[in-house]
Amino acid sequence: MTGSIRFRHAGLLTLLALLALAVGLPTTAHAQRGAAARTVAGSRAPELAVTAQRTRAQAPARSGLKTWLLRNFTVSKGVARVASDTKALIRSGQLTEAAETLVTAPVKARGFRERRTLASALRQVYKASVSGARSRSKVGDTASTRDALGAIDALKQTNSLGRFRTFRAGRATSRAASNTLAAARKAGKAGNLGLARDNLVLAGDLRGLADQRVQRGVRRFGKDAMTMAKRAAKSGDFGTTLAALDEARVAAEVAGTQFDDRTADGLVRGAYERAVPLLLDQARRLVKSRAHDQAAQTLALALDIQSQVGVRPGFFARRAQAKLVSQLGPRLAAVQSARATAEARATAE
Repeated sequence: MTGSIRFRHAGLLTLLALLALAVGLPTTAHAQRGAAARTVAGSRAPELAVTAQRTRAQAPARSGLKTWLLRNFTVSKGVARVASDTKALIRSGQLTEAAETLVTAPVKARGFRERRTLASALRQVYKASVSGARSRSKVGDTASTRDALGAIDALKQTNSLGRFRTFRAGRATSRAASNTLAAARKAGKAGNLGLARDNLVLAGDLRGLADQRVQRGVRRFGKDAMTMAKRAAKSGDFGTTLAALDEARVAAEVAGTQFDDRTADGLVRGAYERAVPLLLDQARRLVKSRAHDQAAQTLALALDIQSQVGVRPGFFARRAQAKLVSQLGPRLAAVQSARATAEARATAE
C-alpha cells in the first residue's frame, strides 16, 4: 500500500515534469527566434544605414539635375528681351543702336541656351554691319555707312569678335573708305556736289585729311565745283553758281591750293546778267497766267539784282520791265515794303 502510494507519487511527479517541459518548449523556441532575429538585425545594421543615406541623397540629386536642365536649356526673360530688341533694331536699319543694346545689356548668359541666343544676336549684328558698310558705301549713302561703321566699332570694344571677325571688320572699314572716294568722284562728275562733299568728309574721317587719295579727291572735287559754277552761270542760275563757288573755295582751302577769286567774280556777274532777262520773262508769263503775287515777287528780285549788282538789262528787257511795273505797281510796292521790314529786323537782331 505504501509502495503503491510512493509509486503513484513518483508517477505524478514525472507527469508534472513532463507537463512543465511541454509548457516551456514554446517559450524557449520564441526566445531562440528573437535572439536569432536580433543577431541578423545587428549584422545588417551598417547595410541599412548606407541604404538610408542613399535614399536621403537622392532628393538633392534630383533637384540639382532639374536646376542644371533649366539653366542650360531655357532662356530667361531678360536675355530673350535683349535678343528680340537687337533683332528688331537690325530689321529697322539701326545697326549702331542694335550693337550698343547688345553690348551694354545688363544680362549675362547662365547656360548653353542663353549663350547660344546672345551669340546668334551678335552674329546677326556683325553680318548686317559688315555687309551694310560695304553695300551702302558703294552708293554713297553716308548716313547708313556711318551707322554700320559705328556698329562695328561698338562690337570691337567688347573683344568678343575673335581674330577672324576683327580682321573682316577692318577690311570692311577700309573698303568703305575706298567706296566713299569712288562715290564722291561719281557724284562730283554728275553735279551732285552735296553728295560728293559728304562722301569726302566721311573718307577724311576714315583715312585722315592728309591721306594722298583723300587729297586727290578734294582737288578733283574743287575742279568739279568750278565746272558746275560755269555751267550754272551760263544758264543764269546765280544761286547754283554761288553755291558751287563756295564749295570750290572750301576745297581749295582743304587741299592747300589757291582759289581764283577773279574768275569767280566774273562767273557771278555773268550769272546775274543772264538771270535778269530770264526773271523778267518769267514774271511776264506769271502775269498772263494770273499769278500776280508770284509775278510781283519775281519782278522785285530782278529789280534788286539791278540795284545791288549794277546790272543793266537790254533795250527790249527794259521795255518789258516798265510794262510789268505799271501792271504790278501796288503788289510790287507791298513786296518791297515787306522785304525792307524783314531786312531791318534781321539787322536789328
